[in-house]
Amino acid sequence: MLEAMKTPHLPAPSVLFDLDGTLVDSEPNYYEAGRRLLARYGVRDFSWENHTRFIGIGTRETLTVLRESTG
Repeated sequence: MLEAMKTPHLPAPSVLFDLDGTLVDSEPNYYEAGRRLLARYGVRDFSWENHTRFIGIGTRETLTVLRESTG
């Protein structure tokens, strides 16, 4: 009778980490969003090659470098 009163075993919660490129390659989306934003501020020559310099670098550092290089 005690067996029937036990709480059923629930599976442990799961966590999934997706480092860019593991499940989805979102880098082209980040590039396009950044390119459009920079174009609004007059930076028209932001190429994919320029963008690749910032892959893996934090947003704050990226913005600091862009501000210094583009005014």
